[in-house]
Amino acid sequence: MIGTTIGQYKILAKIGQGGMAEVFLAQDTNLDRKVALKFLSQELQKNPTARTRFVREGNLGRALKHPNLCQIYETDEVEEKAFIAMEYVPGETLKERIARGRLPLNQVLGTVIEIVEALEKAHGKGFIHRDIKPSNFILTPEGQTKVMDFGLARRILTDSSDTSSDWLTTLTSPGMAVGTLAYMSPEQLRSQQVDVRSDIFSLGVVLYEMLTDVHPFMKNGPLETASAILDESPVPLARYTAEVTPRLQQIVKKMLEKSPDDRYRRIREVKVDLSELTPVR
Repeated sequence: MIGTTIGQYKILAKIGQGGMAEVFLAQDTNLDRKVALKFLSQELQKNPTARTRFVREGNLGRALKHPNLCQIYETDEVEEKAFIAMEYVPGETLKERIARGRLPLNQVLGTVIEIVEALEKAHGKGFIHRDIKPSNFILTPEGQTKVMDFGLARRILTDSSDTSSDWLTTLTSPGMAVGTLAYMSPEQLRSQQVDVRSDIFSLGVVLYEMLTDVHPFMKNGPLETASAILDESPVPLARYTAEVTPRLQQIVKKMLEKSPDDRYRRIREVKVDLSELTPVR
């Protein structure tokens, strides 16, 4: 597809590949700006239901506007290929940053506050991300955090009343079993109905990993990892770093409670508690 033109977009390079979609850098020839075009995988393009839901969710996502959310510009279909045109966000993913070493505490707190503020906006509009993980956050060269892929990949294949095929797809897709499963909440693993508290659990996993450079539940295989999420308590943060205060340990522990009823009820509550630990911006 590189070098071809889709509508008003000239495709310049491939910049991402996942189990369900691929992403290209493109030039918007009408507005003279670079954008990211996200296409369903070839297999899913052949599925009319997946294609329709992909477009529908993209259109819904256009209503989400926040400085820390990747903006969706439009969705379209050309020659039976569904795609989403979105803001091109340069930088490195949080996953890449964590791989380079533990982040300073102030940067961890500042980054998580930005993610929380983006989630607060989206939750207020009725969106649940359902795929919170380090690779879905980009740290820009200007030091800003952007939340990517909001509510798209996790919602195109299943109705809210039936999450079983969503679970099976995640478990069996090449390259996705651990990368996504490891950040699921217990209720996701049980194929139960999820709400904003599921995002809070997943963000707690990410926050733990940012603070320690260690995943709280990761084991040798997906089934063992799932079992740990369901039944095991993570090692206290203080085992890994002396920077963690008892109050921060309490916040992370509450985010990672197995039962949704024992977690924070709203993402705003997480922001209020984390804000006590960060300098006034």
